[in-house]
Amino acid sequence: GEIKMGSFSFLSYEEGQGPLLLGDPGLRLVDHDSTVLANATVEILLAPDQDKEVLSAQLNTSSNITSEFDGTRLVLAGPASRQEFEDALRTVAYDNTFAHPGNPSVANRTIRFVVSDGEDYSIPAYVYLSFTGVNNAPMLDTNGLNVSGLSFNTTFYEQMGPVAIVSPDTVLVDIDSANLEFIEVTILNPVDGHSSEMLWVSDATDVYFDGSTEITYTYIPKQHYNASTATLTVYDLESVYQYQEVLKTLRYNNSADEPSTALRTIQVVASDGYLIANVSVLVRVELANDSPYINQSALQDPYLPQVTEDAPTSLNAGWSVQDLTQNLILDDDMEPGQGMAIIALDTEHGVWQFTLDYSELDVEGSASDATNNTAFNSSDATNSTALNGTSISDGSTNSTANISDATNSTMLNSTDTASNGTALNGTNTANSTATNMTDASNTTGYNNTPNITMNTPEGNCTYAPPPPPPLPPPSFTATWQPISSQTSLFNATLLQSNGSRARIRFLPNKDFNGETMFSFVAWDGSNGAASGTVESAFSSSPTDAFSEQSVSMRVEVLPVNDAPVMPSQTSFTLSPIR
Repeated sequence: GEIKMGSFSFLSYEEGQGPLLLGDPGLRLVDHDSTVLANATVEILLAPDQDKEVLSAQLNTSSNITSEFDGTRLVLAGPASRQEFEDALRTVAYDNTFAHPGNPSVANRTIRFVVSDGEDYSIPAYVYLSFTGVNNAPMLDTNGLNVSGLSFNTTFYEQMGPVAIVSPDTVLVDIDSANLEFIEVTILNPVDGHSSEMLWVSDATDVYFDGSTEITYTYIPKQHYNASTATLTVYDLESVYQYQEVLKTLRYNNSADEPSTALRTIQVVASDGYLIANVSVLVRVELANDSPYINQSALQDPYLPQVTEDAPTSLNAGWSVQDLTQNLILDDDMEPGQGMAIIALDTEHGVWQFTLDYSELDVEGSASDATNNTAFNSSDATNSTALNGTSISDGSTNSTANISDATNSTMLNSTDTASNGTALNGTNTANSTATNMTDASNTTGYNNTPNITMNTPEGNCTYAPPPPPPLPPPSFTATWQPISSQTSLFNATLLQSNGSRARIRFLPNKDFNGETMFSFVAWDGSNGAASGTVESAFSSSPTDAFSEQSVSMRVEVLPVNDAPVMPSQTSFTLSPIR
């Protein structure tokens, strides 16, 4: 017999195109002595890609022919009519699956057709197949083969330094090229500015052993970072593998203070000069706490806390943490806390206290107490008592007083021309006792100060020192707690500024005046400790809750004039001056 192949004797196959029909509609079988054939064989005589090269036939379900492909040869088995074999052979196709991606051999293929009637074989017919390879794009997996997906995701932490933005298991291959032209990495949204956000790679090394000899290979790339486009270009390596190993060193850094937390998209492109692999890497940005620090310019004109010598404890409101730290503490965080950690105290001249619940009472600057007939820092014309206020009149003759009691008609530091003569620094009118004086029968005055008896030619006169004026009521409420005398950097009292509620105060020893001091570091509250607690305030990193620098603050205790003290002798004889 004879096989006439028609016009399909010379065909072209392009890598990746899929099945190619080898028998055209003009294929004819000729057998002059039989209309039934036994089998047909189609064989690839040269198959350089071996099992990647396939022959197949599309048979009708009603066909008497079966097909089997053994790796290089397709066998169509009958018996079946010559027409059925013609129809079957017209569907025979060649395919090369070494593609998408792949690097198949571009050698020409020769495919031979033979039919048999069971006794004789036909003269072979041939199809000559030219093969054209195509370039395949590189393949890039920044996640590694053991993780689904191609894109690596990571997190950059402010102030924690550069972060790797590809997996150490990154895979980069090019199936049909031994080398690449370049790798290009671009930050698509550098929202903190090109000068703050950076990319780079480092040299890569491989270590091999030849027997007991260690051999180290170092791959040194050339790289260029274009800050205006936030693009890194890596080039001039010798193989795809070297590009893969260098890519594993890719790093991202952001030097911005308080960087934007917007998700960064970084595009990684590998090019063989024609086609590219393109993978996007996602980088989250997490802010870190910035340690507070001391405003150096504010140290030139610091706040000077003051307290008065022997000030009554009930009137010593101290100073708010807010006032003490005003303009003195800086913090680059978006919403910083502000407070202090007290690390040293001068306890030689008094004690220190703090409160977290200071509150001012709702009292006007001028207030009176009608029950006790007392007015503070004011005058009361109706009630006849005035303390530290303007002079008033009690209705007596020539009576002017800083302290006057109209009821008992007694005045101090004044004169009264009423009936009972003259007294020292005062006059005692018809009543023999005075509200602000001790009765002459007593031997001591207020605060155990001796009464003074003066003998005159006209008779005896006794003077009792006046009591101090009553204290005004407190203008605030607060629960005061002691600050330990063992205060140190590692045993610090933490106080968060919250308006005027957090305060400290100094209670000086009696009769002390001059300067004292305390020291503190800035505290931003980021360590989660509660205000008023005691713990270490040591700073060892730029993200700690405490400043590295401390501040020593002077406190001035203002002096007051102390009243003179009378000697223990209390009786004097006065002689008239002639």
